[in-house]
Amino acid sequence: MVLLLAAVALNKTAYGLLLVVAFSVGLAITLTAIGLAFLYARNRLRIGSAEAPWRHALPVLSAALITVVGALLCFNALQSAHF
Repeated sequence: MVLLLAAVALNKTAYGLLLVVAFSVGLAITLTAIGLAFLYARNRLRIGSAEAPWRHALPVLSAALITVVGALLCFNALQSAHF
C-alpha cells in the first residue's frame, strides 16, 4: 500500500503497480512452494506414533500463541497512539 501511494506521489503509477504485482506473484509462488514442501515432507517423514497427544494439540497451541502475540501488538499500538 505504501509503495503504491509513493509511486502515485512520484507520478510513477504504472511502475508502482508493476512492483506490487511482481511482489504478489513472488509471494504466491513462495507460499505455494512452502505448502507443497510441507505436503511432500508429511508423506516422507513418519516420526512418532500417529496417536501422540501433542500432535492434536499443536495446531491449537500455535493458533493461541499467534492470537496472544497479535493482541499484545495491538495493545502496545493503542497505548502508543496519540488520539
